[in-house]
Amino acid sequence: MSVTREDVFWCYRNILDRDPESEQAVTAHLSIQDFKQLVLILLSSEEFQSSLRNVKLSGFGAGLSLPPVLDRLTIDVQASAAELKQCAAKIKAAWEHLGVEKAHWSVLSNDAFLPDNLAASIDSFWASGEIEVSQVIRALGQYVSGQLGDGVCVEYGCGTGRLTSNFAKQFKVVHAYDISRIHLEHARARAAAVGVANIEFHECAQDFRVAITPCDFFYSRIVLQHNPPPVILELIRIALTQLNPRGIAMFQVPTYIVGYRFKLSEWLAMDHKLDMQMHCLPQEAISRVISSTGCRLLSLREDDCSSAENGIVSNTYFCQK
Repeated sequence: MSVTREDVFWCYRNILDRDPESEQAVTAHLSIQDFKQLVLILLSSEEFQSSLRNVKLSGFGAGLSLPPVLDRLTIDVQASAAELKQCAAKIKAAWEHLGVEKAHWSVLSNDAFLPDNLAASIDSFWASGEIEVSQVIRALGQYVSGQLGDGVCVEYGCGTGRLTSNFAKQFKVVHAYDISRIHLEHARARAAAVGVANIEFHECAQDFRVAITPCDFFYSRIVLQHNPPPVILELIRIALTQLNPRGIAMFQVPTYIVGYRFKLSEWLAMDHKLDMQMHCLPQEAISRVISSTGCRLLSLREDDCSSAENGIVSNTYFCQK
């Protein structure tokens, strides 16, 4: 699909946070092969890369609002099987509602992906998934020697399939899980549209008794954070337990939110708005489950999935069985 003027303006405003500098710049970008290539060019531009460096250089200055020492949070991290099932029912209700109302926005919360705007921005939605998977595969290559083609990938929280078909190009088979039947319908449609057949879609079991399939690579990003802490912990435990020997898990989860507390009995007793929630799980709880499942931590880093200025610390974990 050829690039349009609207594509150029959308990319400039959403990637570089400004309008094109001139009409000549717009005209020059119209000759680019397609929208995906336009996105990649602007993401790799010196202007965009410089903006990333400036954010990182802000450190503990004005750009970061968290102090170096954080107060300990009061968080229930354990739940019975019956309580986990109750949690899952509430989560499922919210995400199936979001699937009906604004499925793509619920995956990437940008107004461009609201239903009324989606026709103009859907190409960028899919392009973002291709970029993310390429980054994941590059990172995975630091820990895996040889080809990934014979491996089994599990994507937990596949949503509308933004990443799924791209993972399917890298692995022998992808098992994609989501708690929302509506989101899975979108994901299946996307796989069919791009002609990818090596994906098995699964609706998550609400009682957590059915574990995910054994896998060589487990991936979950901007997903676990929308579950209560005991559910996050159980999902990480299941994922790490189901890793094949030498298998790797890469998952993201907020580990601190300023002022956050979680009391399971209170949360279960509440009538929740059918919308996404933000939760966290302390690093110490994650460290214990990594050790108890026979895995080792390969790397841990703060990521940009949440905003420190909003009082949230988010971490990405690489673990190996």
